[in-house]
Amino acid sequence: MKVVIVESPNKVKKIEGYLGAGFKVYATAGHFRDLPQRDLGVDVATMTPTYVVDEEKAANLSRLKSACASADDVYLATDADREGEAISWHLAQELRLKSPKRIKFIEITERALKAAVAAGGTLDQHLVDAQQGRRVLDRLVGFQVSPLLKPFGPQNSAGRVQSATLHLVVAREKARTSFKARAYWTLAARYANGLTARYATANAAGELADVQFPTEAEARAVLARAAGPHTVTGLETKDAPRKPKAPFTTSTLQQAASVALGLKPDATMELAQGLFEKGAITYHRTDATALSDDALTMARDFIAADYPEALPPEPVRYAPKADAQAAHEAIRPTSLTTTPEDLTADESKLYALIRARFIACQCRPAVFAATTITTTSGDTTWRARGSVVQFPSFLRYLEADEDAEEKNEKEEPRLPRVATGEVLAVSSLDVARKETTPPARFTQATLIKEMEKAGIGRPSTYAATVKTLFGRDYIAEEKKYVLPTQKGFIIDEALCAAFPPLIEAAYTAAMETALDEVAAGKRSWKRELLSWYRDFETQLSAAPPKIEAVAKAHPELASLVPAAPQLTDRHCPLCEKQLVLRGKKDSTEKFLSCSGFPTCSFAAPEDFTVHEKPCPECSGALAVLQGKYGPFARCARKDCKGRLDVSAPGSAPCPVCDSPTRDMGKFLSCTKYPECRGSWDKAALEKAKKADRHCPKCQPKNRLLVQRKSVKGTFWGCSGYPACDHTEDSEAKASGAAPKKAKKATKGKA
Repeated sequence: MKVVIVESPNKVKKIEGYLGAGFKVYATAGHFRDLPQRDLGVDVATMTPTYVVDEEKAANLSRLKSACASADDVYLATDADREGEAISWHLAQELRLKSPKRIKFIEITERALKAAVAAGGTLDQHLVDAQQGRRVLDRLVGFQVSPLLKPFGPQNSAGRVQSATLHLVVAREKARTSFKARAYWTLAARYANGLTARYATANAAGELADVQFPTEAEARAVLARAAGPHTVTGLETKDAPRKPKAPFTTSTLQQAASVALGLKPDATMELAQGLFEKGAITYHRTDATALSDDALTMARDFIAADYPEALPPEPVRYAPKADAQAAHEAIRPTSLTTTPEDLTADESKLYALIRARFIACQCRPAVFAATTITTTSGDTTWRARGSVVQFPSFLRYLEADEDAEEKNEKEEPRLPRVATGEVLAVSSLDVARKETTPPARFTQATLIKEMEKAGIGRPSTYAATVKTLFGRDYIAEEKKYVLPTQKGFIIDEALCAAFPPLIEAAYTAAMETALDEVAAGKRSWKRELLSWYRDFETQLSAAPPKIEAVAKAHPELASLVPAAPQLTDRHCPLCEKQLVLRGKKDSTEKFLSCSGFPTCSFAAPEDFTVHEKPCPECSGALAVLQGKYGPFARCARKDCKGRLDVSAPGSAPCPVCDSPTRDMGKFLSCTKYPECRGSWDKAALEKAKKADRHCPKCQPKNRLLVQRKSVKGTFWGCSGYPACDHTEDSEAKASGAAPKKAKKATKGKA
C-alpha cells in the first residue's frame, strides 16, 4: 500500500478516487507542529527554533505514524508552496521518514496527480529554510513587541506584515487630512449637434492637452476670445488596441472579486479554496502569471472553436514579476470542456470570473476606433475625443475592467459625424469650477493591491493580515472604504516612535527579498536573522519608555485596560465559591467568573440569575441570560447542552395556526416552531390592531390584515400568509369595502 499525505481533509476522497487501488490518502489538517504558543520557542543566540506538536492533532499524527509504518512508499503531497514544503518537512521529521517522495500538483485532476506521483522528488530544503526564517522572524517580532503595547489595553499585537500594512492605512488617512483642495477652472464648448469639446493647448511635447486655469478671470478671458464661429479644423481616427490582462494571481483575484462580485478578500480565498479542493481551479495562492503549455493549448483550442477571429498566431505569455515563485502557475480553470459539479452559488460566480479571465488573456487585443475632433475659434483650440469598439476580441468574455476599483476616466463616447471645415453652431460656452481631490481611501481590494506593490507580505498573507487588522479594531470600514480607528492611529504612533523600521514598507519588503534569496539557496536564514536581530534587540531595549510616553499622551485609551478582578458577594452555581467580576478583552463590559478557575470554568454575563428549576439534562443549575431574542436559560456547566425556555407568553395567537406565541423581544414566535413558522412583528401587530381591518377571505378565522411593502409600494395582506394569500390596495377604506383589483401575493413577515 502506498500512502499519500495531503493538508486538507476535503481533498482526501477526490484524490483517492483519481489514484485508485493501491493508494491510501490521509490529511494533516494543516500545520500540526509549530513554535510553542506561550513561549518564545527560539534560541536568539543561534536562531534555533523549538517545535511542538499541537495537542489537538496528536491523535491524528499517531494515525499517520501507524499508516506510514506499514506503507511501501510515502508521498508527501502538501500544498505546492513554502508553507506546504515546510509541512512536508515537519512530517518527515516527526514521522521519522527515511526516504519520502515529495510530490507537487497545482490542480486536483487525474492527469495532474498521476504525473506528480510519477515525478516524485525530494524535499526542497531551501524552501523549508525560507519558511522557517519567515516563521522565526514573525515570532521574534510579534512575541516581543506585542507585550509592549499593554498600556493601550489587552490583546493588542504588532507584526512585521500587519504593522507595515496598518501604517499604509494611517499614512493615507493623514495625507487626506492634511490635503488642501486647490480650485481650478475648465472650459467646455457645447455644440448643437451634441458634440462637447474642451479648451486645450499644446504641451511641452507639442501635443494638445486640456487646460486647468488657476483663476476664473483667466478662464473667462479665454472664453471672450472664443465668441466667434467654431470651425472643425482637425479630424483624426486611428486604431487603438487594448491588450487583455494577465490571468489571475492571488492579489488580482481578490481585487476582481471585490469589484465584480462584492466579496471581501477572506471570503474570496475561502471560496477559492473550495474550488481548488473540488478540482475546478489550479492552486489559488500564487503570485505568478505563467501558464503551462497544456493550459495554453486548452485556452487556444477553446477560442479556435468559439471565436476564431480572436485567436492570436502564437500563445500570449506574460512577463513574470521579479519576485514571483517561478514554479507556480496563474490561477485558472482545470478544464474548459467540463462544468464543475456541486458548486455553491458563490463558488459558481467566482469560477465564472476565473474562467473568463483565463480565456480572455489568450485573445488578441481588442481594437477601438479612437477619434479626435479639433475645432478653432479665433486663437482658441477645442478638442473632443471618443471611441467605439471595432473588434471586441477578449471583451466578448470580459465586459468590464473587472479588477479596477476606481476608474480614472469615463469611457470615451461615440462622437457625432462632422467634416473638416464644417462650422458648428455653438449651444453654450461653459466655465466650470472644480477642486483637486485628496488621495482616495483604500478599499480592502486596493489595500491588498498596495501591499503587493510595496512588497509587504506574500499571497497567502494578504487576506489574513487585513482580517487581523479589523479583528484588532485598528481599522474599520465606512461603506466600502478602509480607514484607521482611533486605536489604530495611536498604535501606529507608538510603533513609529519605538520601532520606526518595522512600519516602513521598504524595510519589510527588504526582509521579504532576503527570504526569497534564502529560498533560492543564495543566503543562510540563520545568518540573516542573527544579523537583523542585533539592531532589533537594541530597539527592543529602548522601546518601553517611548511607548509609555505615547500612552500618557493618549489617556482616552485607558478605558480599554480592564480593571483588576474584584471578588463579589455572589456565589458560583456550580461549586459555591465566590464569583469574580472581570473586564472583557478590548471592551468596557464586564462578566462574572468563578474564583476557582481553572478547576471550575463557570462564566456568565454580569446580570445573570439562577433559575428556580434544575437543568432538564443533568439536574444542575440553570443560568438565565438575556439573548438577542429575549431571555433564555442554559446549563451552568459548559459540557452540558441543557436549556429551558423562559420566554414570556405572547400577547397574540399565531397568525397562521392560532397556537400560543412566545415573546422573543421584537417579535412573537409560534410555540410550534419550527413546524409552524408563523410570527408577529410587534410594531406591525400594533399597527394592524389600530387599523382593525380583517381578511374577508379566510372567515371564520377573521384574521387581521397587516401592512406590507413591495417594490410597487405598500399594500395590505392577510396576517395568515401563506395559509391565506389575500391582499388589498393600501387605499381600501375598511375591511368590508370592495377592494381594488388584488395584487399578487407578496412574501413577507407579519
